[in-house]
Amino acid sequence: MPRTFTDNQNRAIDTDARDICVAAGAGSGKTGVLVERYVRLIQQSRAGILPPEQRAGVEDILVITFTEKATKEMKTRIVADLTRLGLTEERRQVETAYISTIHGFCSRLLQENPFEVGIDPHFTVLEEPHARRLLRQTVENVVAAAYEAEDQETSELVAAIQGLRRFGEEQADPVASLAEATERLLGSLRTAGRRREELERHWQRGLEVTASSSDAFVWLLLSPMLEEIRLCVREFERLAATLLGMARGACDQLLTAARGILSAAPLSETLAASREMFHVLRKLRTRSVGVTEAEMQFAQYLGRMKTACDVMAPLFETDLPDREQAAIVCHRMWRFTASVWRAYSAAKRALGKVDNDDLQAECVRLLEDFPHVRERYRRRLRYLMVDEFQDTNPLQMRLIELLHSKGDGGAPSPVDLSVNGSDAAQSGGAPRNYLFVVGDVQQSIYGFRGAEPSLFRNLERSYREDAAGEHIPLATNFRSRQEILRLITVLFRQIWRNEETPFVPLEAGAPFDPEPEPAIELLLSQDLMRQDYLALEPFALAQRVRHMVETQELRLSNPFDPRRGESVRYRDVAVLLRQLTDIQKYEEAFTRAGVPYFVVGGGRGYYARQEIRDLLNILTVLDTPLNDVALMAALRSPMVGADTDTLYRIVEFANGNSVTDVSVNNSKDAGDLLSKSNGAPLVGNVMAAAEGVEIGPDAEGAGAKAGRKSVIPLYIAMQQILKTDELPDEEAAKVRIFAEAMDSLRAQEDRMPVGHLIERLITRTSYDARLLCRANGRRRLANVRKLLQMANSDPVLGVRGFIRRLRDLERLSDREGDAPTEEEAADVVQFHTIHGAKGLEFPVVILADLSRSLDYPASGLFVSDPHQFALGTRVCGAKDAAYRALDLARQKADREEAERLLYVAMTRARERLILCGNLGRNRGLNWGDRIFLALGVNEMPPQPMVRSLIGGVEARLAPMTHYSHMSLAGGIDGAARMTELDLTRYSERLAEALLAGEALESVPL
Repeated sequence: MPRTFTDNQNRAIDTDARDICVAAGAGSGKTGVLVERYVRLIQQSRAGILPPEQRAGVEDILVITFTEKATKEMKTRIVADLTRLGLTEERRQVETAYISTIHGFCSRLLQENPFEVGIDPHFTVLEEPHARRLLRQTVENVVAAAYEAEDQETSELVAAIQGLRRFGEEQADPVASLAEATERLLGSLRTAGRRREELERHWQRGLEVTASSSDAFVWLLLSPMLEEIRLCVREFERLAATLLGMARGACDQLLTAARGILSAAPLSETLAASREMFHVLRKLRTRSVGVTEAEMQFAQYLGRMKTACDVMAPLFETDLPDREQAAIVCHRMWRFTASVWRAYSAAKRALGKVDNDDLQAECVRLLEDFPHVRERYRRRLRYLMVDEFQDTNPLQMRLIELLHSKGDGGAPSPVDLSVNGSDAAQSGGAPRNYLFVVGDVQQSIYGFRGAEPSLFRNLERSYREDAAGEHIPLATNFRSRQEILRLITVLFRQIWRNEETPFVPLEAGAPFDPEPEPAIELLLSQDLMRQDYLALEPFALAQRVRHMVETQELRLSNPFDPRRGESVRYRDVAVLLRQLTDIQKYEEAFTRAGVPYFVVGGGRGYYARQEIRDLLNILTVLDTPLNDVALMAALRSPMVGADTDTLYRIVEFANGNSVTDVSVNNSKDAGDLLSKSNGAPLVGNVMAAAEGVEIGPDAEGAGAKAGRKSVIPLYIAMQQILKTDELPDEEAAKVRIFAEAMDSLRAQEDRMPVGHLIERLITRTSYDARLLCRANGRRRLANVRKLLQMANSDPVLGVRGFIRRLRDLERLSDREGDAPTEEEAADVVQFHTIHGAKGLEFPVVILADLSRSLDYPASGLFVSDPHQFALGTRVCGAKDAAYRALDLARQKADREEAERLLYVAMTRARERLILCGNLGRNRGLNWGDRIFLALGVNEMPPQPMVRSLIGGVEARLAPMTHYSHMSLAGGIDGAARMTELDLTRYSERLAEALLAGEALESVPL
């Protein structure tokens, strides 16, 4: 069946001999357009329809996508179309075509030109966690080398960071804090396209240049305020003679303060004067509306002055640290960062590895420094097709610029103008090639990766206004019901009314079947504190989803959907969260409600999973058997399954028997344990017990703190109690299997890779079967297999080294997710971050936790603007002016991105969109307040009801309590209410209580 396209889609597909910028709205079919254009170029080139200079084969077209998943989908669709057209040879060539992510393309480019860039042709790419780990090690090495060489500047920088503790900072390790700051700084510099040589030149220009670069950024933010004040001063001077009484006094007071600002030349004086005027404005009391015309005008300009000062108040409302001291710290930080950058590059080169930023930076360097390579690829790649262009960073933009050619004697491409405003990438002798970019500035959400939406915005403007190329908007949405699109239009016309790029409403393109219920639903609570809201919402959502599926209340109604007419199933529902910080609460609620789910991604969740913590505890016992807390947690874990009474009996057995009763003096086990303990908590107690010394309350160790008469290791107590009849048979059998497995593995620990040890432990204890019998068993087992792969990836690594690596990865891998399983595609509700859901769509989308605050003040030691080499610091005890200015700019960018993120989230829904939030009593800026205010919702209904909102949007409103009571009924046991992570932490806390002699009742579930 031939496909049909809209007029604008056909323009994007069929336009020839032009650069094209497609502004593709959400759900507008951009992937289909890109594939159709690609196939048309191949087909018409082979048929001789296109002129010779415009013809291209599969190997002559570069297609860059944003993700590996998008690349795979693109190739699959291209292959299907080429097969349908009988283009067999071209179909075969797709496997080696230039269709990849930008990192994949860069990797290929470097492999094709290894000698020019001077890297190992067989280089491998460091995964992000390993790259961060190597960078951390490099920072530590640079600091150590600096101390060894008596480098005063570096030692004073570390000392300044350590001194933050005087100001209430919890910085236990200044080197770790410095490493984190360096990592952030390097990341921003590299994604902005800066080179190490540029940083070194900037630092070598001296302290004053460092200070002036930072001051320049502060002036940039202050300038609009100063212009507004200057305008108000002129008006005050004009009105002064006509004002009387209080108004005249206020006018004179403001004129004096404002002239102090405008006459102050140095930045420090200007900020001090601004602070004085800010305090004057706050204390000023005058009528908002005067009696005379002059008083009313004065009140108007007074309001404008207040607004200008309020916006800039964070720059000057509190005292600033000494400017010279802050500049010295920043200058030293630039020097240190350059040193780390140099050492990090050398470390990667020695390993024959590169990281993701290297791929792009080295490709840019290759094309800039070797004109013959640049011209070769410009000649070869006749068409450049780039998807998701709104998420490019300056380094990626520069790469596209270098590949794009206008032909002999041509002007710089529009991309050149948008990046540099100059002719930095003259086309030289290469023939013309054509650029085709697809993007939507309203969906630019990757600022944390360095994406700058202004790049696409400027490019789009140049095509739209300057005729630099063809600008084609795609605003017909084939994904969502018209009611959902109407809600988005009503909401974002208000949010984006002052945007530089005008909001383009999406038009409905798919004729959905009528539905009896509204497509918009609001689940609400009223005036709840944050912790109470998080206790309520997950349970309400779980029951709402269960009710929707079990009652078959919603049927798929898109005529293009092959499942049209079927009832919505669990797999059709996606819960989108801004962050997965509180995902454990949702997992607990969905488990209790019996609703199957899968968490896609997982944030730090992987290392917090019960099965991973179990294995980490057991490896700790294997390496350090005297770690009593790890042993108790291991016994309590599903691998052993010992009950609380068993743990209590083992502890009492260790406390209540003399040393000679268990033969510690002559025990080879005790000697082995002591030799392997490496400073475990009970080492001092065991040695004292072996000598017959009574342990007092002041001795070290958990046992000593409890004031025990004598202590033996719990590991030995576990073995010895099995020789008695103090444990019930069933419990003794569990502990015996574990103890025998551990003894056997300890004997082989030094001769066997970690992965093999874990595999044997799992086999001996049937841990895999135990996991499969639990909720989400396949996911749990997949996570264990993932850990085994990590262990087997370095067979030389010992148990202790592997534990240390896991600890490092847990700290550094902030986006490590669960292992993939078939459950993600099964009949399960999917939990996504909104970033992770980009490019996806679902019949039912639930936007949860809309009351989460969007305010995230900067917490790093330094903040920077890499384009201007501006650097601010809070190391001096308070944030300096540059830090405050840079943070203000960041917060503004974050708020704008948060709006775009909300737009992306809402446009994922096809059939129904459910919005969840709290009315009133929310702290800080949040999505819920903006949405509900814009829709005219300010009160939670007592019962579910349908009503018309602002803009004519029909919606179903319901209190969360309508559903939450369903999940709270039934008297569920307390232990069943615990999350996986809580259960493991409970086991560890229980072990600590047992060791300290506390009452078990004191450990709450």
